[in-house]
Amino acid sequence: PDLVLGGQGYVYGYNRRLILDADFPKQIDDRFPTDEVVAPPIAADIEMGGTPEVVFPTLVGNVYSYGEGRTYGFPISGGELGAGTPVLFSQNGVGVLGFVGADGWFYGWQVHDDTTENFWPMGGHDPEGTFNFDESKLGAIQTASTEFDDRKFYCYPNPVEQGRTTIRYTLGKAARSVSLVMYDLSGTEVNSVNNPPLLDGVNECAVDCSTMTPGVYRCIIKVEFDDGSHNAYTDLAVIR
Repeated sequence: PDLVLGGQGYVYGYNRRLILDADFPKQIDDRFPTDEVVAPPIAADIEMGGTPEVVFPTLVGNVYSYGEGRTYGFPISGGELGAGTPVLFSQNGVGVLGFVGADGWFYGWQVHDDTTENFWPMGGHDPEGTFNFDESKLGAIQTASTEFDDRKFYCYPNPVEQGRTTIRYTLGKAARSVSLVMYDLSGTEVNSVNNPPLLDGVNECAVDCSTMTPGVYRCIIKVEFDDGSHNAYTDLAVIR
């Protein structure tokens, strides 16, 4: 399962390695750049497309749904202010998206009649608040490549004081491709390495950090082999 977090203006998604998922962060609504997610998101396949959407309320009282893009028909208004987490349930065989607004009304919208793909249908997952995810709803988890060792992926010096650092990683065999990208804590790309080495064994590449604002950054490596791939991250601090 992924970790989904709401913030001001954006929603963030991270995989089990705490690496930012593709297409995240998602901007909530460019018309309301300071709008905030006010309650935990839920996840359900309300478009019947085979993959779940993330549904969440915001401070101005709108309820949004995002899959690859914004779900058709959203946002929908749920009162003057957001007040709680949405809920997915079935009523007489019809799927309903419910939400309590700060105006005291309970809103309900018909979404679909199949509740089997409700991955996280309410706060706490279920009425008992077990916070237990149903693992049977997961597909096969991809295993990491045995040709890459996370423990041998790091930057030195770290923290960076003189504007340069070196990234070191070890490959068990030659890779088809390697990418090295650095992100700030909002998920914005701030630096990358051109043509990192692909060789079997220890690889190093120098990185110019002189234009990076002092702070903590996440360096993500993506290694592609002919028979699989591997992602990992290491954190890097820049100080002056």
